[in-house]
Amino acid sequence: GLFETPDGGTTWLGRNNGIMKVLEWNAIAMSPASNQKLLAASNFIGEVSSSDDGGLSWNLVGNSVTGNKGWRVVTFANSSRVYAGSAGYESAGTFSSNVVASGVQRSNDSGLSWSWVNSGAMSDAHVTSITTAADNIDLVFVATTNRGVLRSSNGGDSWQKLQGGLPDIAALSVAVDPRDSTLVFAGFEEGGLYRSSDGGDNWSLLTSGINPEGQITDVVFDSTDSMILYAADKSAGVYRTTDGGNRWNTINMSLTNREVNSLAVSGDGLNLYAATEGGGIFRLDVNETVPATYDIFSPDNGSAGDSGTPSKSGSTATVANFNAGVLAIPVVA
Repeated sequence: GLFETPDGGTTWLGRNNGIMKVLEWNAIAMSPASNQKLLAASNFIGEVSSSDDGGLSWNLVGNSVTGNKGWRVVTFANSSRVYAGSAGYESAGTFSSNVVASGVQRSNDSGLSWSWVNSGAMSDAHVTSITTAADNIDLVFVATTNRGVLRSSNGGDSWQKLQGGLPDIAALSVAVDPRDSTLVFAGFEEGGLYRSSDGGDNWSLLTSGINPEGQITDVVFDSTDSMILYAADKSAGVYRTTDGGNRWNTINMSLTNREVNSLAVSGDGLNLYAATEGGGIFRLDVNETVPATYDIFSPDNGSAGDSGTPSKSGSTATVANFNAGVLAIPVVA
């Protein structure tokens, strides 16, 4: 299910209300404009679920996927533009790289209405990651298990498969430098981490301090310094670089579960969260800085007053979905 924490993970409140009362959720995204606007997805419901009140109530939006398909990724490009990526599974809750899906859908109104943008190679793509350029919401990169890394320069109306040195294996993650959209990173299933400095035309494998055959499930930039990045590996834990990816080091002290699904960085860059398979969420406090707290509304305690709008006293709130493992952890900026 879905849970929210107001204090960096010490306490959690369930957000499994109404249609959300199913066990396994694959994706959740938080609007950059409001921590009350959430979009989430599971294998058990064919549509994306939307909440405008921080998860107290939900409604279904978007196009439905049928058969052994579900929504694996939901990404806000800005407060209005959203992309959702479909994926295939052999059993509910367990995505399989060799099962095709239906590509990507796009919303231009914060998730109220959606349209398919899955022409060409995207038509049957099994999507694992979606990212957009910070200065151009139409520049989209998508990692897929069966079509490699795809790029669109027109918001998904057409797609190009990127090659230029990339391996022809399942791609698991992709990330664009928020300050320089020509710098792109892509992670692969047992293929390591690649970097492009020309917007995705040409790529090189990174090998200094990082396993070139690793399963790189996520790559995130530090919120305040884009020379600092973190990469999640399905078996080796978490890597960190401070020079834009030239050299990497593992930062696994106290990370007792090294099977990491995804990462999130707080808006001030002082807290890193790692979602693991079967081990819950771990938090790394940079410079030993503990997250600030804020009040969130709960039907049990009414902590935010009658309006149900959180009264923030800090800068960090986290939403996660716990099942066999934790798959997504958006953090309030």
